[in-house]
This record gives sequence, C-alpha cells and structure tokens, in this order.
Amino acid sequence: MSQSTLRTLTEVLLNATNRLDINKLTQLTTEDYTRIIVDPDGKPVMLNGQTAWTQYLHRTFAKLKDAAEKLDWEILAYDEEVGEHLASSVMKYRQATILSGQPIIQVYWITTLWRKTAEGWKNAQWHASRLEQRIV
Repeated sequence: MSQSTLRTLTEVLLNATNRLDINKLTQLTTEDYTRIIVDPDGKPVMLNGQTAWTQYLHRTFAKLKDAAEKLDWEILAYDEEVGEHLASSVMKYRQATILSGQPIIQVYWITTLWRKTAEGWKNAQWHASRLEQRIV
C-alpha cells in the first residue's frame, strides 16, 4: 500500500522543522494557521495566524541552531480521514535531540487539520499534547 499524500506532507513538515526551514514550513501552512504546542518548559502555546507562527519559529529556531544537526523524529502511529476539501490526521510522534549535551526524548500526540487549496493540501491546524519527556 502506498503512503498517503497527507502522511507524506506531514513528513515534509517534520523534516523542514529538523532543518529549521521556515520558508518550507510557511509554504505548507494556511494564512489562518493555528498551532497549539508545548513549549520547552512544558507550557501550552497557542499561535493564531501564519505571522504569529513565523515569529515564533524565528525566536525558537535561533535557540535551536546548535541542536539542529541532532534533531530526529519518528512517527510511531498514524491515522487520517480525508474528505473532498478538509482532512484530519492523528499521530503519535517521537522527537529526539541533544540540548546542552543532554539527550532528550519527547513523545507527543499530534492532531492536524488539512485544507485543500488551489496550491494543494495545506496544514490549517496543529495541536500537540506531550505524553512524555525524558533525559536519557
């Protein structure tokens, strides 16, 4: 069975994050993009609109430049429902990195909403719930 378009786009988003590629990330999101994430301190952050998202990326990626070569991810579980113009996916996702010499593994449940646009599918919402964080 071939991999779905949305799963492939999800992997493109994850790879762009690892490369700290803000241009690619914004190309794959809608103008009214909403992202709910967990910050490094474990606090929820809600970003409304692509401008807020881009500003957050610039601040966060500046802190992660040293860790970028050590970022890794794996999709542990994935499911999706696709309609004509809207789609949703849910995945269990593991992210690993080394920060300040410490290997860190984080596991999340991610829920995404996708909207079909004239340019193709774009991510409209991303919601992350961190299940686990451990220093190894």
